[in-house]
Amino acid sequence: MENQQYIQEDEIDLRDYIKVILKRKKVILAVFFVAVITATIVSFLMPKIYQTSSVIQIGSIDELLINKQEAKEILLSHTFLEPIVKELNLVVSPEQLNIKIKQLRENIKIEDIKDTNLLKIKVEYPDPDKVVKINMAVINSFISQSQPVYQQRLSLINERLKELEVEVKNIQDDIKRTQDLITQPSTVSGISQQEVSLRI
Repeated sequence: MENQQYIQEDEIDLRDYIKVILKRKKVILAVFFVAVITATIVSFLMPKIYQTSSVIQIGSIDELLINKQEAKEILLSHTFLEPIVKELNLVVSPEQLNIKIKQLRENIKIEDIKDTNLLKIKVEYPDPDKVVKINMAVINSFISQSQPVYQQRLSLINERLKELEVEVKNIQDDIKRTQDLITQPSTVSGISQQEVSLRI
């Protein structure tokens, strides 16, 4: 008997809640529509931010020319970003230069792609044309700065390769002479078979 009365009280409570909701539906709908309209207005008034992303590969010959952390530091450094800011006319006066470089640094995100020598560069900016230009300027500037290091490393490797080719040629000549001595010991004057075997 007590259980039935308890269940009836619960049902009555739920009915009361439903009655209150139906009675106050105008207020509830008004609050809902005010929230939706406010969110819509705020989203239209907020500045639009455009984003581009690109992936660059850190050059390597036998090992990475620079590691990923060094590349990130270079890409976000003041000396790297200053020419980009000037080239794209992102500043009006010289006093704004440092502020604009700091803002640009905050708008560039660099992600490490694990287990590769790739870096993902994301650029955010309120102007859709400028965001693409900034992205391209960052990539082109990084490539132009990395190219001399890569070429220098490549020329050192090519020089070493030529030296090794000469050494290999000399070793091959020595092997050929030694083989000739071994196969034709009787034609060599003044050297006995025993001396040939000792030299080998």
